[in-house]
Amino acid sequence: MHFDYATKAITILVYTEFEKGRIVTANVYEELAKTLGDQTQYTVMRELIGRGLRAQLEMQSIVTGQLSNRSRFHPGKAAGLQGN
Repeated sequence: MHFDYATKAITILVYTEFEKGRIVTANVYEELAKTLGDQTQYTVMRELIGRGLRAQLEMQSIVTGQLSNRSRFHPGKAAGLQGN
């Protein structure tokens, strides 16, 4: 958790990992796929974020406190990217 004392804003970083094969990319040229290699899903995810994909944590169970990740497209909303 990051607390900005000046603005009183709290930022909580959430890392999401998608299982390999959950994001299927169609119509990728073979040459481009070879160039991207293992970075294909990373590159695709950056493209989706650039087009407005945003994620939000939502309560899945009040009893267990388990959260789920809800992903939706919001093209006008700025992305809050951290790290890579």
